[in-house]
Amino acid sequence: MILLCGDIHPQPGPSARDSVVRSPITTEESEGGHSTRRFARDTSGDLNDTIDNTQLESVPGNLKRPELLSYFDLGLGDRRLRFGHWNVNRLISAKFEQIKFFHLGKSGVPQVDVLFLKETFLKANIPDSLYTVPGFTLYRCDRLPRRGSGVLAFVSHDLRVKRRTDLENTVLEIIWLEVIPFKSNRSHFISGIYRPPSHLLADDIRLEANIEQAYLLNKEMILLGDFNIDALNRSKYNQHRLSKGLKTMNFDQLVNVPTRPISETCLDHIFSNQPQRIQNIICPVIGLADHLPLFARIGFSSTLEDCESLSIIYRRRQLVSMDDKESPTAWVRHGVLLGSIISPLLFIAFINDLPLHVSSAEIDLYADDTTLISAAHFENIDNLQSSLTTAISDVIQWATANKLPLNENKTKVLTITGKRLSTRIEHDLEVLINGKQLENVQFAKLLGLEIDQELTFIPHIDKLCKKLSQRRGILKKIKYCLPLNHRLLFYNAMIRPVMDYVNVVWSSCDKHCLNRVLKLQKRAARIILDADS
Repeated sequence: MILLCGDIHPQPGPSARDSVVRSPITTEESEGGHSTRRFARDTSGDLNDTIDNTQLESVPGNLKRPELLSYFDLGLGDRRLRFGHWNVNRLISAKFEQIKFFHLGKSGVPQVDVLFLKETFLKANIPDSLYTVPGFTLYRCDRLPRRGSGVLAFVSHDLRVKRRTDLENTVLEIIWLEVIPFKSNRSHFISGIYRPPSHLLADDIRLEANIEQAYLLNKEMILLGDFNIDALNRSKYNQHRLSKGLKTMNFDQLVNVPTRPISETCLDHIFSNQPQRIQNIICPVIGLADHLPLFARIGFSSTLEDCESLSIIYRRRQLVSMDDKESPTAWVRHGVLLGSIISPLLFIAFINDLPLHVSSAEIDLYADDTTLISAAHFENIDNLQSSLTTAISDVIQWATANKLPLNENKTKVLTITGKRLSTRIEHDLEVLINGKQLENVQFAKLLGLEIDQELTFIPHIDKLCKKLSQRRGILKKIKYCLPLNHRLLFYNAMIRPVMDYVNVVWSSCDKHCLNRVLKLQKRAARIILDADS
């Protein structure tokens, strides 16, 4: 309010905007072991020097105050889809005059593309003209008679948008927007939701069903709103019906800082079913209402600075959670998130140059399986041993340089001789890793195929028959519940693939082994046709 008076200049020193809460995606410092941090942004110096006069020409009316533009600058940049939410606790003219400063940045262009205001308490008899902002389209969900609080949405004219009234429910305070981000042909759903504290179980069921209706349309979705569920109280939050329902729809809640300072609770949430695409979540400390606003942006960028904000590969913290208790967080300085889609791609790129460093033996790479192959005459076993030792030394040198230690216990040596030469090899190969001799084995698994020294494939047939027997037994137990076509479906899905896998290799085994597999196949056929009794 002091800034709006026009005749009072802010004194030097920290201002209210110096306290900003940002998501762990973009911050660097930690506070108390939590994954979110507070830090001060430097706003010292002459505020009039931050904006030149040419930038102010496009700013309308009372927005031409340089100090105000710096004060309300969100720092979200001018790329990607930017959105925000704010529970303003009754939208009056004095509040709206300040909220307008969040719409436009220093250059006079929108610094947020979609902004939802909750608890506006607007009624149908209040005209749109009282709350218009140049360059923005207004969407309203007004307060219902004697109940509700109202939701208001501002959408930039530069954004292609369609209001999805077919998804809205007249008894819920919700606005659904289908937006198409810039330079994209794929639409997203963004929803502004207000869930009052008086919501009953039936109301939560109705809200969950409404969200599920949009979720089934298979769009990327962002839910913004005041849900009045404290996300900082993890035990109660995890047990809440709405939280569990959104979790089953693969929504993640991305805000875990207090958004209502008076009660130190996190009631305002950002949900997304593609959380890895949400960047720069900020929560400015602005005292216009008892709730703080939330802003963020969506989408990846090709610049290194934006790529560093991806939590799965940079500045990621990890903790252990058990029985509603959490350990202190620690930095994960190497590797990527277990199970992430990008993990195998990064690993393949990481080891792709390994064959260039091994010259004394052939090397085969498949995902995380690495095989060294060397051949020699049976009378020159020492040469074979020497070439393998040199090759494994090259691998160790590469692994050490790339901080990828080898596991000696999982590294085996298999000497393939065939039946004729097996008795003419006098001793096992002595291949060392870090002074420890590798174990010589009679057979080893390579990509699911058990290879033995004599290439009889008997170990593979043994495991294959065991697996076929287990699945044939399951078929026998459930056949009474399945019609003929479903039994065939079970066979084609669970039994036949086991026999077909690399059979072009192991089918060279002797006749006795092939008959073992054939008998199990015939038993399965008798079960399918009810001819086993």
